[in-house]
Amino acid sequence: MLRGILRAHPFATSCVEFAPNGLTLVSGDEGGWVFWWDLLSRRPLAIFRPHEKALVTVRLWYKDDGTLCLLTHGRDNKLYIFHLKSGEQYSTALPSGDDSGAQWKKPWMVHSQDVNALNFCPCEVQISKEGVVKYLAVPSTLDSDKIDIYSISDGGLTRPFQGIGPVIPDGDPKSGIVMSITFMNHILVAGFESGHVWAFDLVTGDSVYLVRAHKQPVLSICSFQDQAVSAAADKYLATHNIAEKTFQKNNINHNGNSAVRIRGDGKLLAVSSWDGTISTFAYPEIVLQETLDYQCSTISFSPTDPTTPAQSTESSNSRSLVDVKRQQLQSTSMLAVAAKDGRVPLFTLKNAVVS
Repeated sequence: MLRGILRAHPFATSCVEFAPNGLTLVSGDEGGWVFWWDLLSRRPLAIFRPHEKALVTVRLWYKDDGTLCLLTHGRDNKLYIFHLKSGEQYSTALPSGDDSGAQWKKPWMVHSQDVNALNFCPCEVQISKEGVVKYLAVPSTLDSDKIDIYSISDGGLTRPFQGIGPVIPDGDPKSGIVMSITFMNHILVAGFESGHVWAFDLVTGDSVYLVRAHKQPVLSICSFQDQAVSAAADKYLATHNIAEKTFQKNNINHNGNSAVRIRGDGKLLAVSSWDGTISTFAYPEIVLQETLDYQCSTISFSPTDPTTPAQSTESSNSRSLVDVKRQQLQSTSMLAVAAKDGRVPLFTLKNAVVS
């Protein structure tokens, strides 16, 4: 069920992610613009243009002091981390497609890095309990077939692993460029242009899994607990048990599956496809629940265990009503869509209330 639509982007939206508290959302577009949305008012809290080209991905997390951190990764080969402050006054004037972004105030930037974005692969981060970037994985600066892994802390930027990638057995096609990356505890899992899915142990420094699960390029990969799920240009989802070195393929009857996500409670999976459909499945059974119609780039589930509730700025007389609305919002399962028409539709899912 369509709950609402966030309208304001001057270009097609290319990425979207909910904040961990479920009350705000960040979306990015193909013109390099980023919007930070208040989901109660459905109005922007901040609008700015950190990139000169399309956004590849955005990521949000909290530091242990409650600071909301935003990572943006663009096709201009730049990666930034900003601090978003709820009490700060940011620019919220709506831009046009001709605006350069120079007049829009940017949040405080705490990290800037040159990265490889030539192959469209989004970066991925693993955040420590303290809210520090334990690992940042990106396509290698020197070779798009490989992966570089960084660590970002107050002490600066380090690169514990450089140019890692699978050794493809004889008879299989070369891996091609890396297409998608996810972290699974101390394991990195990556999908490649050849259809291979590969896993690397960050503790031992060893390759621990390699299978050609798809005959077409892997377009997206995600994980939950000890399993990873890959989606590809073919019509299959593949569920990977890395520890047991096994995988299972499921035909979902949609070709070109550009994004796959698992909800935080591990009970629901969503896939967006090139044919303009978004399918949700019970997980891990991969049983179809519902199909939504929207042409999009990627998708994001609202959190099932919201953390760090936002501070209220309402008067004491109205605060109780605001708190009720916040609680209702946080207890509802939603799916946000980065749509090709420049909008961000919000869908309420069947069995939406999260227990």
